[in-house]
Amino acid sequence: MKDIRRNQDLIWKNMHYKESILKQNSRYRWIKEGDNNTKCFHFVVNFRARRNSIVLIKTPNGLVKDVCGVNEAIKNHFEARFHKCFMPRPRLQNINFKSLSIVDRDRVEEVFSEEEIKRVVFEGDGDKSPGPDGFNLVF
Repeated sequence: MKDIRRNQDLIWKNMHYKESILKQNSRYRWIKEGDNNTKCFHFVVNFRARRNSIVLIKTPNGLVKDVCGVNEAIKNHFEARFHKCFMPRPRLQNINFKSLSIVDRDRVEEVFSEEEIKRVVFEGDGDKSPGPDGFNLVF
């Protein structure tokens, strides 16, 4: 039983390895030939155009295939979906909400000093979520 499990693990590992190599080769080819006026470039551009186009849409009235009909069906769908309904809304009257004092409000609106920012960054756990560039603080 252990041999079967080990062989299955080995097969999966090799499949992932092969998939990784194919992915790297495609990226290498794109870097090498990408924006040149090559067959590869035209294939990628045409593939994306086909994938991003809507040539057929299903509506309650049936399938719509022509360009004007598809445009109209999409427009009607979103107009109906985002149509603003005017209905009376409840109002909150005679309810006293807690509010900040002027001193607290001024503290919240204070500008951060450079020392405060440095302290927070250096005290933070560097192995947590990545920043906008994809790197965490340890990097």
